Amino acid sequence: MKFDPKTLKVMETLADNMASYESVSWLGTPRLELDKKTPYEMIKKSGATRVYALLLKDLKIIKAKKKKRS
Repeated sequence: MKFDPKTLKVMETLADNMASYESVSWLGTPRLELDKKTPYEMIKKSGATRVYALLLKDLKIIKAKKKKRS
């Protein structure tokens, strides 16, 4: 697999914002936004930029839900 700096950014962002199980689940869940592929599959195909954008979008939603519950 060719190294993409965005791949590192995805992994760092996951580590900083999700527990291990959540990160693995997120990486392994097929997404419509990624043409029904998993984020992991997209990263392997040099699609880390799309995955990173999706991750940031998902994190905003997660944080908004947590804030709403508080």
